[in-house]
Amino acid sequence: MIQEVAADDQLLFYWSACVSGENPLGPDVVVKRTFTTAKGDSAYAYPPTPLKLDSMGKDIHCLDMLEQLPPGTLAAGDYHLNVTVAHPNGDVIASGTQPLTVK
Repeated sequence: MIQEVAADDQLLFYWSACVSGENPLGPDVVVKRTFTTAKGDSAYAYPPTPLKLDSMGKDIHCLDMLEQLPPGTLAAGDYHLNVTVAHPNGDVIASGTQPLTVK
Protein backbone atom coordinates (compact mmCIF):
# COMPACT_ATOMS: atom_id res chain seq x y z
CA MET A 1 0.00 0.00 0.00
CA ILE A 2 1.10 3.56 -0.70
CA GLN A 3 1.99 5.20 2.60
CA GLU A 4 2.16 8.82 1.41
CA VAL A 5 -0.25 10.84 -0.73
CA ALA A 6 -0.80 14.48 -1.61
CA ALA A 7 -3.85 16.14 -0.02
CA ASP A 8 -5.39 16.57 -3.49
CA ASP A 9 -4.92 12.87 -4.46
CA GLN A 10 -7.76 10.36 -4.41
CA LEU A 11 -6.81 7.44 -2.15
CA LEU A 12 -7.90 3.93 -3.16
CA PHE A 13 -7.48 1.08 -0.72
CA TYR A 14 -8.30 -2.62 -0.83
CA TRP A 15 -9.07 -4.84 2.12
CA SER A 16 -10.15 -8.44 2.53
CA ALA A 17 -11.69 -10.36 5.44
CA CYS A 18 -11.66 -14.17 5.17
CA VAL A 19 -12.41 -17.30 7.16
CA SER A 20 -11.30 -20.85 6.47
CA GLY A 21 -13.82 -23.62 6.98
CA GLU A 22 -17.34 -23.07 8.24
CA ASN A 23 -18.13 -19.41 8.98
CA PRO A 24 -18.44 -19.10 12.80
CA LEU A 25 -19.54 -15.46 12.63
CA GLY A 26 -23.13 -14.33 12.91
CA PRO A 27 -24.97 -12.21 10.32
CA ASP A 28 -24.69 -9.08 12.49
CA VAL A 29 -20.85 -8.83 12.35
CA VAL A 30 -19.61 -5.63 10.68
CA VAL A 31 -16.40 -4.22 9.22
CA LYS A 32 -15.47 -0.72 10.41
CA ARG A 33 -12.99 1.45 8.49
CA THR A 34 -11.66 4.61 10.08
CA PHE A 35 -8.83 7.10 9.69
CA THR A 36 -7.31 8.36 12.93
CA THR A 37 -4.72 11.07 13.48
CA ALA A 38 -1.29 10.32 14.94
CA LYS A 39 -2.78 11.33 18.32
CA GLY A 40 -5.61 8.78 17.92
CA ASP A 41 -8.39 11.29 17.20
CA SER A 42 -11.03 10.32 14.64
CA ALA A 43 -10.41 11.99 11.26
CA TYR A 44 -12.88 10.13 9.02
CA ALA A 45 -15.12 7.08 9.33
CA TYR A 46 -16.97 5.05 6.72
CA PRO A 47 -20.36 3.59 7.61
CA PRO A 48 -19.96 0.04 8.99
CA THR A 49 -20.30 -2.68 6.33
CA PRO A 50 -21.99 -6.02 7.10
CA LEU A 51 -19.53 -8.89 6.86
CA LYS A 52 -21.25 -10.91 4.14
CA LEU A 53 -18.76 -13.57 3.08
CA ASP A 54 -18.69 -15.10 -0.41
CA SER A 55 -17.35 -18.57 -1.17
CA MET A 56 -13.93 -18.42 -2.83
CA GLY A 57 -13.71 -22.22 -3.22
CA LYS A 58 -11.72 -24.78 -1.24
CA ASP A 59 -13.71 -23.90 1.94
CA ILE A 60 -12.53 -20.27 2.02
CA HIS A 61 -15.07 -17.43 2.45
CA CYS A 62 -14.17 -13.74 2.02
CA LEU A 63 -15.45 -10.22 1.70
CA ASP A 64 -13.20 -8.09 -0.54
CA MET A 65 -13.65 -4.33 -0.93
CA LEU A 66 -11.98 -1.60 -2.95
CA GLU A 67 -12.80 1.77 -1.41
CA GLN A 68 -11.88 5.36 -2.09
CA LEU A 69 -11.28 8.48 -0.06
CA PRO A 70 -12.04 11.62 -2.08
CA PRO A 71 -9.30 14.25 -2.53
CA GLY A 72 -9.18 16.85 0.22
CA THR A 73 -10.91 14.66 2.83
CA LEU A 74 -7.82 14.57 5.07
CA ALA A 75 -5.65 17.59 5.86
CA ALA A 76 -1.86 17.31 5.73
CA GLY A 77 -0.58 15.11 8.56
CA ASP A 78 0.04 11.57 9.75
CA TYR A 79 -2.84 9.09 9.97
CA HIS A 80 -3.66 5.44 10.45
CA LEU A 81 -6.19 3.52 8.36
CA ASN A 82 -7.89 1.07 10.73
CA VAL A 83 -9.96 -1.86 9.49
CA THR A 84 -11.81 -3.72 12.26
CA VAL A 85 -14.17 -6.70 12.20
CA ALA A 86 -16.48 -6.50 15.22
CA HIS A 87 -19.63 -7.81 16.85
CA PRO A 88 -22.53 -5.32 17.24
CA ASN A 89 -21.59 -4.79 20.90
CA GLY A 90 -18.14 -3.57 19.80
CA ASP A 91 -16.15 -6.70 20.70
CA VAL A 92 -13.30 -6.89 18.18
CA ILE A 93 -12.82 -10.11 16.21
CA ALA A 94 -9.87 -8.95 14.09
CA SER A 95 -8.20 -5.68 13.13
CA GLY A 96 -5.45 -4.23 10.99
CA THR A 97 -3.79 -0.83 10.75
CA GLN A 98 -1.80 0.87 7.99
CA PRO A 99 0.05 4.21 8.42
CA LEU A 100 -0.60 7.01 5.95
CA THR A 101 0.99 10.44 5.53
CA VAL A 102 -0.88 13.18 3.70
CA LYS A 103 1.37 15.95 2.30
